[in-house]
Amino acid sequence: MIRINWNGFLEICCKQYPKEACAMLYAKRPFSSNPAQEWFVFPIKNVHNSPKDGWMPDNKELARTKKIADEQGMVKIGNIHSHPMMQQDDDIDDLGKPSDTDLQFARKFNDIIRGILVTDGGEVLAISWHDKFGNNYNIEVIKNG
Repeated sequence: MIRINWNGFLEICCKQYPKEACAMLYAKRPFSSNPAQEWFVFPIKNVHNSPKDGWMPDNKELARTKKIADEQGMVKIGNIHSHPMMQQDDDIDDLGKPSDTDLQFARKFNDIIRGILVTDGGEVLAISWHDKFGNNYNIEVIKNG
């Protein structure tokens, strides 16, 4: 079971709807044998303004986040972003799947884990996890902040 410190990211996803929100995932000991890991979400500004463009993290915020995480002894394990559910969408499971662009980004940055939150702007409807190739991970998370 993974405990996630969301740092307000769930609310950010809803506020930025229909624009995608993005964040980086860090952990203090991601490869330890301790089953009770804690992940930390660092929200990053999305420089793309249209949901059709997807997301691209702001480079200055990325550098600042990396510095903070390094100072706290954290290792980047991946990223997480939102997919907006529009009125014409009817399949939450399909919206939780990574797009080709998402997978290209994951392979480029060699992410271990990636998360996708589906939101309708009012609430987070689903969270899915996958690796850089699009293979699903079944991860049980505990909301922590």
